[in-house]
Amino acid sequence: MGSALDLRDSHAPRRAGRRPVSILESPKWPEWPLRPKRIQAFGYFAVGCLAVGAALWPAGTVQAQTRGRRGVRGGPAVVAQVALGSLVRSADAISFRIAVEVPDGHHGYVDKGDDGFFIPFSFSFPGLEEVGVVAETTSTPLGVRDQRVRAQVLRGRADFAFRLVPAPQVAGATTAGLRYQICNDVTGICYPPKVLQIPVAADGQGR
Repeated sequence: MGSALDLRDSHAPRRAGRRPVSILESPKWPEWPLRPKRIQAFGYFAVGCLAVGAALWPAGTVQAQTRGRRGVRGGPAVVAQVALGSLVRSADAISFRIAVEVPDGHHGYVDKGDDGFFIPFSFSFPGLEEVGVVAETTSTPLGVRDQRVRAQVLRGRADFAFRLVPAPQVAGATTAGLRYQICNDVTGICYPPKVLQIPVAADGQGR
C-alpha cells in the first residue's frame, strides 16, 4: 500500500511555549545600542580629547591662525622713514637705513615663528625693480625671543639697512613698501596686515 497521508490540520493549536513564525514576518532588530549612559560617556570622551589637543597645541599658534584671519580693524600704526643722515650715494650704489618704530605696548615680527604663521616685516621696491635696480638688505634687527609666541619679535625702534645696485638714475624720490602686522602685548590681539609707503630720496639727500 502507498504511504499514509497526514490528515492533521496544519492550523491546529501548537503546544504552549512555541510560537509559529511566518516567512513574511519582518525580523526584529536589536535596540539602538547608544543608550543615555553610553551617549553621556561618549560625550565625556570627546571633550577630553579636545582638552588634550588644546593643551598640546601651543596657544600662540592657535591665536595666530584666528587673529590672522579675523584681525581687529584699526589699531595703532607703525611709523617708518629713512633715518636722518643715513642715505649716501656713490658711483654705483645708494645705501641707507629705514627706521621702524612699533607703538608702545605692541610688537611686530622679525621672522615667521617656529610654526610659520606670523607675518614679519618685509620691504619691497617695485618701482626700482622694474628698471633693473636690485635692493639688497645689508642689515636687519635681531629682535628678541618671545617664548609665549615662539618667535623673534620687535618692540620699540630698530633700523633696517639697504643698498640699491646700481644707483638709480632718477631724480627726486622713489618709494619703498613695508608690509607688517603688529599685535598687542597684553591682549594678544593682532591687527590686520598693513602696507606702509616710505619715500626714499634718490638724489642722495638724507631726510
